[in-house]
Amino acid sequence: MSTPGPVTVLPVTGVPEVSRGADLGALLLAALSRGGVALQDGDVLVVSSKVVSKAMGLRVPHDPDAAGAARAKEQEVLRRSRAVVAERRGPAGSTRV
Repeated sequence: MSTPGPVTVLPVTGVPEVSRGADLGALLLAALSRGGVALQDGDVLVVSSKVVSKAMGLRVPHDPDAAGAARAKEQEVLRRSRAVVAERRGPAGSTRV
């Protein structure tokens, strides 16, 4: 059995603001290229769910009322969900998976 190689973590810098419809893959590859980084077989690229959501246009309009914003977010998540597998209720509200 071979010994695994080292793990190197590099930030991807220079990614512009991501908006609905953005080609996230192209934006990331361009930023990596500008930074002198080329992906190779076996590399792992980690991307936050927030930036993916922004590229997909998954946004809820801003509501200055915190409770209203939480309700709007919850309703949007449920609207886009196929099924609720688990639910946990707490003092701050419900968490659904």
